[in-house]
Amino acid sequence: MSDEILLRDYVHDRSEAAFAKLMERHLPMVYSVCLRETGDRTLAEDATQAVFLVLARKAKHLRSPRALPSWLYQAARLAARKVRHSEYRQRKREQEAVPHEYPARSAPDSIHLLLDDAIGTLSARERDAVLLRFFSGLSVTETAESLGISEGAAQMRISRAIDKLQRYLSRRDAAVTGVGLVTLLAAMADREAAAALLSHASAIAASTQPGSLYTAIAIHQLAQGVIRSMTMAKLKFAAACGIALMVAGGGASAFTHKTISPINISASLPKPVTPAAANSKTVIVLDPGHGGSDNGSIAPDNTNEKALNLTIARLTMASLSQQGYTVRLTRDGDATLSIGNRVKLSQDAHAAIFVSIHCDMSGVPNSHSGSTVFYHGDRDANSALAERLNQRVADVTGRPVNGVKSDRVRFTSGFGVLRPQTIPCALIECGDMNTAGDLQFLESAAGQQQTAEGIASGIKSYLDSSSVTPMQAMQQARPQQEARAR
Repeated sequence: MSDEILLRDYVHDRSEAAFAKLMERHLPMVYSVCLRETGDRTLAEDATQAVFLVLARKAKHLRSPRALPSWLYQAARLAARKVRHSEYRQRKREQEAVPHEYPARSAPDSIHLLLDDAIGTLSARERDAVLLRFFSGLSVTETAESLGISEGAAQMRISRAIDKLQRYLSRRDAAVTGVGLVTLLAAMADREAAAALLSHASAIAASTQPGSLYTAIAIHQLAQGVIRSMTMAKLKFAAACGIALMVAGGGASAFTHKTISPINISASLPKPVTPAAANSKTVIVLDPGHGGSDNGSIAPDNTNEKALNLTIARLTMASLSQQGYTVRLTRDGDATLSIGNRVKLSQDAHAAIFVSIHCDMSGVPNSHSGSTVFYHGDRDANSALAERLNQRVADVTGRPVNGVKSDRVRFTSGFGVLRPQTIPCALIECGDMNTAGDLQFLESAAGQQQTAEGIASGIKSYLDSSSVTPMQAMQQARPQQEARAR
């Protein structure tokens, strides 16, 4: 029986049997996604219950019942991230020792976390096919039946999705063969653990009914948070569409009501500037800390900080470059570079933003966790950039952050790489290499990618919100840079 029929039976007849069947079909996928995101089975179970509670409440509003797998997948990732944030905030309030207790993702899951991100880039149709085929364990024939398409069309969508996933992983130095990727996808649904949850399916299904006492208040609150986030996403999309329609409508009415011959309006207007073209004028300098003879900190497993810094910087560069920004690295290899040369490279590039990327190393194992962002001086621009970096890294990685701090807490005169800068600048310590959970995250491909995406998002967020445009910032910085040079 297809998802469409089961949803119809649940919506119109409030059929608990139909809802239980939907859970049986999709619970392995939902639970596995939640487990990878949270790294904790109890939190994953809470997030899973919240997802199906949201489904129960929003079932009648689903535009396309055939797109249920994609909807559940996105809801699972959102719920898992929210429960992680909630757990972290609770532990901070209780002043517990977060570093070694914070749920860390296991190393074998690194490729799976990267695959989760890759699946999120697929079109809804391709994602539905992949989720049904590999996560729900359906055959190609059953997948086609569930999607309401031919078997050939289903196979084509699956094959196209596999190709896209391979390309995504290859671009992130995690290339796998087609057979290997299929094996990985099939292993991503934890059916054994999900089977144990299914023993409670009737209880979870009952919890979706109005007035149920089964679902804990926390689960209801989590579900409400997921619903609010989904609603906000829809509102943003609707607003964007509304603006587009208003623009289109305004243009149409102008032609409708004019009685004179229409003129070529496009010829009289400046050509639109694409975001990529506008961004290309913005130069961002990323500084991978240490390098060459300077290893930086050395982790208990002999990992050098300089290597982690460079990898994260390169990934950040790739993310920003995709958005059209011009990005420069102070070093793009294992080179020894003085602080003075790093500053000079930034000035010579007429950069609008400078971010130095490092990893911390506390003296006591497992005594400190999370990222920290430092700024120099009392310039609002520096602290504002640091705030954006701190917030976005927290949002993207879901890991603890230690907030924004003046660099004078480390050195009386501040960091030498920030002090001479005349543009918005910051230094981020991406995590603590002497804390097991942090090191595991920083060494994983998924952890490095998420950290880089957080840094890139923070930079973009600052540029988008700054009252001074990047071009103005560069123009203001040049006289000061030239004065220093003299």
